Amino acid sequence: MLNSSTVVVYQLKVALRGISPLIWRRLLVYADTSIADLHHILQLAMGWTDSHLHRFVIHGKEYGVTCDGGMGFADNPQQIRLRDFRFHLRERFLYDYDFNDNWQHDIRVEQIVAADMRRTYPMCIGGKRAAPPEECGGVDVYLAEWRRWKYAFLCHRLQDGVRDADRDCLTDDKNEDIDEPGYDPDYFDRRQVNAQLQRWGARGG
Repeated sequence: MLNSSTVVVYQLKVALRGISPLIWRRLLVYADTSIADLHHILQLAMGWTDSHLHRFVIHGKEYGVTCDGGMGFADNPQQIRLRDFRFHLRERFLYDYDFNDNWQHDIRVEQIVAADMRRTYPMCIGGKRAAPPEECGGVDVYLAEWRRWKYAFLCHRLQDGVRDADRDCLTDDKNEDIDEPGYDPDYFDRRQVNAQLQRWGARGG
């Protein structure tokens, strides 16, 4: 049982709706995380670029960071904290991103625990697969194209292997730059996400 003086952390499971195999992240965030900060945490964790409008739908009400030319919200997102909603275990809420592609993130409260002072929050403790490319067209396009993207990525990697072998046979002045691989739907680097979250936190959120 958590007492009133305990620093509380929520374990959140974030998953994109309508996509299989599942694209998901598991996050640890302070209960006093603001709606504005949760928006930025989700952007970093999913690999989005914060280039589009968004909204949360919690207990039937919309919240979010107001952008010029976009939808407005009744509450200040810096002042609304996760703890204000008094979430129960397994309770869910929605995070929408990019109203054209309509990426819907189902967020579930998996655990409510005391903070471990040896850890730095927010933290990503799990996840699978890359978020879809920005402006790719939404769930239907992603499902139709992800096998082609994976095939193209693997072909690129094979070409890189051949070019690496050829490069080893050349003198330094004949080496050519090797292009970076393209989008890999199966790629997820938890360490990279945590490094970004730590840099974001060090800047004050």
